[in-house]
Amino acid sequence: MNSANQANVADRPDSLAERLLARILPPLAWLLCRTLGLATWFFTNRRNTAIRNLALAFPEKDAAWHRKMAFASVLGMFEMFTIPLVLPHIGNAAVRRRFSLAPGAADRFRAATKDHPTIFATPHCAMMEALAVLPALDKDVTHVTTVYRPLDFRPADRLVLRARQHWGMKLISRRDGLLGLRKELAAGQSVGILFDQNALTAGALILSFGRVCSATDLPGILASKLHLSCNLVHPIRTGFLRARIDVIPIESDGSAADITARTSLCLEKILRENEDACADWMWAHRRWNSFHARSGAASLNLEAHRSYLAESLKAMGLAELPRRQPFCLRLPSDPALASIAAQWMPALRAARPDVRWIVVAPGLAATHFREGENCDRLVTTRRGHVESALRSIRTEYPQIYFSLEPDSDLKAESAACHAEYKAGISTQTACRKTRRVVFITPPERLAKDEFGKLLADFFAFCGLRERPAPSPDATAS
Repeated sequence: MNSANQANVADRPDSLAERLLARILPPLAWLLCRTLGLATWFFTNRRNTAIRNLALAFPEKDAAWHRKMAFASVLGMFEMFTIPLVLPHIGNAAVRRRFSLAPGAADRFRAATKDHPTIFATPHCAMMEALAVLPALDKDVTHVTTVYRPLDFRPADRLVLRARQHWGMKLISRRDGLLGLRKELAAGQSVGILFDQNALTAGALILSFGRVCSATDLPGILASKLHLSCNLVHPIRTGFLRARIDVIPIESDGSAADITARTSLCLEKILRENEDACADWMWAHRRWNSFHARSGAASLNLEAHRSYLAESLKAMGLAELPRRQPFCLRLPSDPALASIAAQWMPALRAARPDVRWIVVAPGLAATHFREGENCDRLVTTRRGHVESALRSIRTEYPQIYFSLEPDSDLKAESAACHAEYKAGISTQTACRKTRRVVFITPPERLAKDEFGKLLADFFAFCGLRERPAPSPDATAS
């Protein structure tokens, strides 16, 4: 279909076949989404991921609310996939009944694109595929070029491309890079880019719901370099295959960092104030799955990544990073070794000022810790009862589980506390690394006089740069 024909799709009347499909396809799509969603909820880990993310983002809400929002979010994943399957076949009249622009959104869109192109950032939500129908709602939207990531499965990629181009929206592959985007903007085309909080090394560190994540900063970079405005385009779900699309200008100082931070803050405000928007967001994805959680070499070093944290703090009106990201540190069962490990807590807290440190220590080593001083929570345990102590913190959802007990069962212990990632010390040369980081050391380094040096190497392996000052009390014990 050429561009002229695509532009006319939104104006032509519905055929009889489209009117019939408008009655048949949505109920079938609802049944399919419900079936797949229930299967995913009961038989995969998506449920736990969504509940974890919601519990950490909204600690003031109760568990029933977390489960309700998580269930809606899991179902929404499949609703997103049915949009390109259903909407191109049900006709424009049915599309306009199901999708609409929020009050004032059309005026805000025209104001943003009146004299120059602009950048539109779109959150990763279930209804994001519905943005393809914007030209059917407002003809001015045909001047937007949307960035997309090609799918690995070619038949599915062709299907999605046809659906997105059905109403005349122009697409540019992410593989074309920054140069392709700048060409579109130079030609007067506004650009729409997915604003995601799981960009790993491709993004920049910001705060989202008080926790550090890696967010897409491409919208901010383009807007800053080309002196363009940035707007958040957010479709809010109002029913099955129904949404209300809003356009929200982002007020900033024009820097890429401030634009990125304030776009995230604007999205967070919407999710906090609107339950429909909150349920529509992809909570079942590892939103805070940053490079620092996945890589042992960076988990204790925020400086290893491009950071907009200062701008996030300024946008949120905070003086320092809130300790909202839970990490669990298990000390050795030997009280003498645990007392040596206790010396490292000030350095760990300084390296990750955003982390809430939960320390699991043997009872005889508990005197070395003070909650609020060198740890945020202390859990004491007896030898042989570590997993029961870890189960007591599972509702706090630690992101990383550090075990300083050599050759411990990382898989079982991290599962007991519901940690996403784990790191530990092993004397075995062959270790299966499934979402875990294992530091290999010879057995002779486990002696008390060598253990301090071993911890220094282990924490340096995890990204820690500074070493603690010797503690006479800990050494004497």
